[in-house]
Amino acid sequence: TFTFDDPGGHTAQCRSLSHDAITSPRLYTGPVAYASVNPAVERRFAATVHRATGKRPHRLGRDFPAAIRNRYRPPSAAGLDRLANAAAAWWLTRRACVVVDLGTAITFDIVNARGEFIGGMIAPGLRLQAQALHNHTALLPGVAPSRVRRAVARTTREAISAGVSFGIEGLIRTARTLYADEPLAV
Repeated sequence: TFTFDDPGGHTAQCRSLSHDAITSPRLYTGPVAYASVNPAVERRFAATVHRATGKRPHRLGRDFPAAIRNRYRPPSAAGLDRLANAAAAWWLTRRACVVVDLGTAITFDIVNARGEFIGGMIAPGLRLQAQALHNHTALLPGVAPSRVRRAVARTTREAISAGVSFGIEGLIRTARTLYADEPLAV
């Protein structure tokens, strides 16, 4: 199963997986199933799989339903990536849990004790936060955020990296407090 949502890091990962696992029939001959929330990347991925294997890949939502009851409102608004994460967490743990996915967006997906996806939170991811600062301010530079060790930055670039990195850490800590009764899976 391949889950991807942005042309950046996830696309590269899918290309690597498709080259290693899909393009060599000796390595992989079974069906391919995937979830996608990015139609442009999805089309390229499906075409690559079809060219390499001669098989049409199966897409979550189109060819088969998510293996979890969806209580989101409206149900059609729940992203397939979120449903796939919630279903996988439920089938692995068989208990209420919170799934955290750190990508283009940061999602917190809550599965209740009955194994139902009931919602959660969505926040901008690391790169998206840094891009927003650059795109919506007059003087802040574009930054590819990197992990920082200290909160007192000595340059603007370090300050942006520190702000988004520690901001995300704070968001995860806050979510752990809000969802204290549920196990957290990242």
